[in-house]
Amino acid sequence: MSRIKSPEEIREECIAQMGENLGELYDDLRNQLTWIHLKWNDYESLFADTPEVINLLNKVAPAFFHNTQRMMIEDVVLHICRITDNVTVAGNETLTVKRFSRNITDRKLKNEVDTLVENAIEKCKFARVRRNRRLAHREMPLVGGRRTEPLPETTRQKIREALTALDSVLNRISQHYLNSTTAFSVSMGSVGGVDALLSTLWEWNERSEEFQP
Repeated sequence: MSRIKSPEEIREECIAQMGENLGELYDDLRNQLTWIHLKWNDYESLFADTPEVINLLNKVAPAFFHNTQRMMIEDVVLHICRITDNVTVAGNETLTVKRFSRNITDRKLKNEVDTLVENAIEKCKFARVRRNRRLAHREMPLVGGRRTEPLPETTRQKIREALTALDSVLNRISQHYLNSTTAFSVSMGSVGGVDALLSTLWEWNERSEEFQP
């Protein structure tokens, strides 16, 4: 049975196989993408049109979970934008997939990764428009007496496609250097995570129904 590597061991392996600059960049972005997926999996566990769960949340605290739903999806949108930003923003160096191009020396791989990054940027375009016009800034509702152009929809399908495109960027690099890929979308769960919350809420619901007249 293979032993699970520690984060430090994974980082050391990345650096050993990719070189210091690319290895550290890859590992940092791998961690960021993993974190986005964890947040998105929590969101889908709570709000992905499972009628029983939605009814439970509405029964327990509808206003709170309405706000939580909005905050969670906005956080994911902002995180997607951060790791697809330009390499320099407001004079600051940023951690972004656009930085891969200048750190890959293998020309064939560089071209492949550049293409995958371009596709990911396109898939994330809806998130950037929402961030720029609604989240990071708030545009005026009227321009010259006319309504501004409607915001693109932020759907679960668009977010899934954006994350899949980002997965492809990092997995192409790890496939080349580490001969392995990562199933970023697979949630390992955690003690005290969303499953624990739902379990507690279901238990509360069952007990409350026992005392219904």
